Amino acid sequence: GGTIREGNVTEYTYGVGAKLPVFVTKTGYNFAGWYDNKECMGRPVTEITTTDFGDKTFYAGWIYTPPTYPPIVNQPEEGGTVTVSPKYPIQGSKVTITPEPDEGYEVDEITVTDKNGNPVELTDNGDGTYTFKQPYGKVTITVTFNETEVEPETDPVKDCLKDGTCPASKFTDVKMDWTHDGIHYCVENGLMNGEGDTTFNPDGQSARAMLVTVLYRLEGEPEVGECTFSDIPEGEWYTDAVIWAAENKIVEGYDGKFDPTGDITREQFATILYRYAVYKGYDVTASADLTAFADGEATADWAETAMSWAVGAGLFEGKGENNLDPTGKATRAEMAAILYRFCENVAE
Repeated sequence: GGTIREGNVTEYTYGVGAKLPVFVTKTGYNFAGWYDNKECMGRPVTEITTTDFGDKTFYAGWIYTPPTYPPIVNQPEEGGTVTVSPKYPIQGSKVTITPEPDEGYEVDEITVTDKNGNPVELTDNGDGTYTFKQPYGKVTITVTFNETEVEPETDPVKDCLKDGTCPASKFTDVKMDWTHDGIHYCVENGLMNGEGDTTFNPDGQSARAMLVTVLYRLEGEPEVGECTFSDIPEGEWYTDAVIWAAENKIVEGYDGKFDPTGDITREQFATILYRYAVYKGYDVTASADLTAFADGEATADWAETAMSWAVGAGLFEGKGENNLDPTGKATRAEMAAILYRFCENVAE
């Protein structure tokens, strides 16, 4: 079962060799690789060597990905917000609800019902979070808040930008909003730098070379060989990173070029990150139904598996009114946020 992207099968020539196709999809499964045995045991085959000859048969290996059930969350009109993790749970997994009251409010009531309207058992963890076991089908979560009579004596949120402890506090364009945590982490761990002494440029576009350079830094900047791309000059800040990524099948380029300064799209971002996760041996079984997004079907065939994994693993979130924006360009703030989630949740 499964579909090989049209035109991706290469013809073998004796003495030259050939690569086996990598963009193979099957609904409900992740592609594990090609195997030379029907049981799909051992190491997957990626190339037909120059010394092989005769007819060859290869078998597609698949990893089953169970269906996910994103919960329906009735956000309260006032008093606070509610977050749920994971956003795409499978049946039997533990789901955590974190109500976050606004100043002057407290949690009133939390209810969880299954797809038939029956109550689901909820556990109070005593730390402000609540958990339940995901049943079959989607659940509905409703949280209400009450006003408190006594205002809190102190602000429970520490603004590290104001007190000067944040590694990104030197950047005048970094704010204490959704962009902060990713920028804080990437700057603190040397994965990303500012575009000047006092600016990070969160809304600036991310280049393709920028992402592979971050991954190269994560890998400890190992020694590399010769470059195979015609548009990668020697001695640039990204040269070794691009060579390393190409050597390890994390990037492929096109027409002999890599386009290092080209703006990276969200689906390109997901694909490169997915290949890096496979290269590192991380768990890539998470998946999500891209058709749940209004523009999910706009995802390119070659990026579907990677984007499904990125959404299922909680690395990518929707934008605007339930859009995935697969061909949209990733900003520097988005890159920092996604890398932060990847390092904290996938690479741990």
